Amino acid sequence: MKIPAFLHVGPFKWRVVRTNKADHDEAGYCLTDKHEIGVAKEGDLAGDDEEASTLVHEWIHAIITVHFPDIEDDEVLTQKLELIVMQSLRSNKTAVRAILKALA
Repeated sequence: MKIPAFLHVGPFKWRVVRTNKADHDEAGYCLTDKHEIGVAKEGDLAGDDEEASTLVHEWIHAIITVHFPDIEDDEVLTQKLELIVMQSLRSNKTAVRAILKALA
């Protein structure tokens, strides 16, 4: 899966990089102090679906960090939102396409 070089969250531009899963022992990471999101390189994950889920998961961490700074431990909330968002995107592909077309 091709990942974006940057994601915008609030007023911040977050850099998105490929990383070695072995270096971080995770599929991805979110470095809030550096505004950097890492997603394991292709081949380290099961496929595009896992890469997409990882990107969404780390993006949610960034959103919570920027917009809800009072939440100290956001992992459980992030995991739940990732599942909800990914399920909603998978189940509503026509709506997703229409929204993307409207934003183009």
